[in-house]
Amino acid sequence: MDTLDGFILNVFRTSKPILNHENFDDENVWVCDLLNQDLDLANEYIKHKLTTCKTKIDKLEFLYASRSCYKGTIQSLENELDPTYNSGYTYYRDQLSESEMRVRLARYKQAFEMTDQAICYYIDCSKLDCGEASKTFQVSSKKGAKVDVIRILNALYELKLIELKSGQVPSKELFMQRAGEFLGIDLSKYEVDLSQALNNASLEANLKVFEEMKSITQNKHYIVK
Repeated sequence: MDTLDGFILNVFRTSKPILNHENFDDENVWVCDLLNQDLDLANEYIKHKLTTCKTKIDKLEFLYASRSCYKGTIQSLENELDPTYNSGYTYYRDQLSESEMRVRLARYKQAFEMTDQAICYYIDCSKLDCGEASKTFQVSSKKGAKVDVIRILNALYELKLIELKSGQVPSKELFMQRAGEFLGIDLSKYEVDLSQALNNASLEANLKVFEEMKSITQNKHYIVK
């Protein structure tokens, strides 16, 4: 291990030893799930992943993915703690008391700062949102685009067209989490968005994006023929 890697692993030092690493190589395990339990557990997982990643690019991709998850959760917690915020989403309020939400928010902010520090060691960055410039894609601002993306991703998962490198089927939560990171959106509450779309819109409205996809394929088919 070189000196830089040693510095970075030290960023994620733990206050107590975490001896059980048996699930750390399970591809369904995700850092935010561990952080919901304990900061030391999440940090130990991060150290494990950074140690097993073979290249600097792999390490940075993992850190950026972790950072994106932290950032989305911080925003969601801050929104739900704001008494003037009224989106109809009460994901955390339904599970945690206000004091528990504040404790979790503080934990996520601490983890976010650690991850930023580690990223900046690797790329010598000089601003907080150094990783944002690396994002290539985003969901269109077109009305309803996010929900349509969720509809498509849900269908893609249910068709079993995506699997882990190990050949196993990922959990839908993990699949949505990683897809959201790729697209720069928080899909941690995809179930809420999807449920509201299915319950509050007509069947025709929910099928519209798939009908448009069907038309695109039909038109292309006839052009090729």
